[in-house]
Amino acid sequence: MILEIKRSDYTTDRDNVYMRLSVITSKILTICDRYKITEVYTNVRVGVLLQDGEYFTMTYINTSLISVPPSPYLVGQLKDINIFVDPMMPYTDTRIIESMTTEKLRTLKLHKIQTGENKYDLIQIRLELDESMI
Repeated sequence: MILEIKRSDYTTDRDNVYMRLSVITSKILTICDRYKITEVYTNVRVGVLLQDGEYFTMTYINTSLISVPPSPYLVGQLKDINIFVDPMMPYTDTRIIESMTTEKLRTLKLHKIQTGENKYDLIQIRLELDESMI
């Protein structure tokens, strides 16, 4: 499922970058809360944008853990949501993608056993970013 946050959702005539970021952050938190999302992946561009948000808490990034080829790494938390940056995602890809946590996998397996259905659509939040944002 793709949910979009359009430029018109967070811009007005009398705002600034910090007000826009506050609206974007609030919308992301609302979506994550509604769908019980605790981990997301995004690209470096969106990761840097979120780090400027009011609810973001930085995490120490151990450079010795960055592997070749690059793999996703935790950059911090937006309230209680772990934000991972995937350095292989293109700069123009402004999605925030739900992570398939162990708890969700267990729930899906149980659901498949009970119903025979094997359907789950990852939640994706697509940001339409204003160039002034980053």
